[in-house]
Amino acid sequence: MVTEWGFSRDGPSHIRGTPQDFGTPFVRRVLEGLNLHSTAWCWSAGAAPAMLQADWQATTEYGRFVRSYLDLARRPGVDAAEARP
Repeated sequence: MVTEWGFSRDGPSHIRGTPQDFGTPFVRRVLEGLNLHSTAWCWSAGAAPAMLQADWQATTEYGRFVRSYLDLARRPGVDAAEARP
């Protein structure tokens, strides 16, 4: 179980990344490659990376990535074709 993961283009150096250089490789190599479950991040007003914009409705680039990943993630007992809308 991966308890926290994420990325931000303009966040602190230890979380700096993009969907292409962090998000997709992490999902493929770590989460799917090792068949792990995860939580993307917990709620915190001051911690990064944020999944939502300051308006609490619009998603950030990271939030959009996570939502897309969850929409397409492997689900035990569900054929990948069935899981896609």
